[in-house]
Amino acid sequence: MAPIRIALWASCLVLAGCADLTAVRDISSRLTVASKNWNEVSADIAGSCQRELALNPQIGDCQLERKASDGLIAADAVLTEYFSALLAAATETNFSIKPGLDKATAAVAGIDGIDEAKVKAVSGLVGLLTKIAGEKLREDTLRELIASGGPAAQSVIEGLRGLVVPRLRGRLDA
Repeated sequence: MAPIRIALWASCLVLAGCADLTAVRDISSRLTVASKNWNEVSADIAGSCQRELALNPQIGDCQLERKASDGLIAADAVLTEYFSALLAAATETNFSIKPGLDKATAAVAGIDGIDEAKVKAVSGLVGLLTKIAGEKLREDTLRELIASGGPAAQSVIEGLRGLVVPRLRGRLDA
């Protein structure tokens, strides 16, 4: 399953440290691609509810599912930015943060049943990326991205796995 692979790659990235930039470049590149694929899965939580609503009007509405999809897509955007920043730092290129990333924390907090620690992890990643984007890229930056961002990214990944899988199972069962 993709969340498990992402978590394993993130763990490898943390363990790799800055000793081998080739490993950091390879893993961060793979993580960036993998995280971009999660938007379709996250969007389908609301999409599957809409399809079910067409067949079963007793559902009422899909507001909770829409909030879940929006929050998961926002969390995934933060992860994608984090992995892209790692790749940029490992290749010694500049990076910038996409506008609107600061709204991700509010979108994630809007997910019904979200763990507060996961919301703080998203907020921490956004703060770290904002801080690092303005600094000169150097080995210290890469170390900080891995040391400070790695645990937060892993927490966000665990949150995605914990929210997406049960919700999709529920939609499929319905």
